[in-house]
Amino acid sequence: MNRGFSLIEIAVVLVILGLITGGILAGQSLIKASTLRSITTDIQKYQTAINNFREQYAALPGDFANAQKYWGVGASCPSDTTGGTCNGNNDGLIFCSPDYTGCEMTYSAQHLALAGLIAGNYNPQWPAARPIAHGPYAFPLRLDKMSLMTAYSAVYPAVYYDNFGGKNYLRASVISTAPYFSGYSDPGMRCQDAWSIDAKMDDAKPGTGSIVTPRLWCVTDTAAASYSTAAYLLETSTQLTWLEIALN
Repeated sequence: MNRGFSLIEIAVVLVILGLITGGILAGQSLIKASTLRSITTDIQKYQTAINNFREQYAALPGDFANAQKYWGVGASCPSDTTGGTCNGNNDGLIFCSPDYTGCEMTYSAQHLALAGLIAGNYNPQWPAARPIAHGPYAFPLRLDKMSLMTAYSAVYPAVYYDNFGGKNYLRASVISTAPYFSGYSDPGMRCQDAWSIDAKMDDAKPGTGSIVTPRLWCVTDTAAASYSTAAYLLETSTQLTWLEIALN
């Protein structure tokens, strides 16, 4: 005689499946929370390294004008295509020239590593156009496809961060060559991720404090006049963004 499952047996199976599904979702949530904590730690580590570099050499990494005197010349600068140590101009700005023939942004991590302040090997190899946030000169973050590099705010259009001009900053980004974020997919940094990091390290607001995100993404009101009072747009789960962390 064929015997089907009883209601109790079916209920037990459904409970077990629910527990398994719940455990998987909880595990994914814990992994994501751990990853975001690690990014916060990485940013703080990089900030400390930059401050220590500034104390030791009286200059910012990348902007350091005596880098070659300390660590030698590995290749021609500033149009280096093979790697090597390059000097900055010590003007207090981690800057790229408009044509990118001189780009202190790409020297910065290498200067820190040569000074023994961060681990890794970095190479200020020139990209085809403007520097992207992935390359041998960028500090990798543990959220996939993200990295950290230094920059000066005038390098990028002011429309992205209207009240953030005239600052050196760290960029936690997945930015590629134009159009922005081309070639990137999950996971990247989402609006909720940016808010979480901002809340831990600053004021949890996208347009104020020492951490900002571009007002064109993940902001409840994208108008320039409202940027300073806007909140993070947390309802969307698809929008990529990046963070700028002020160094001065």
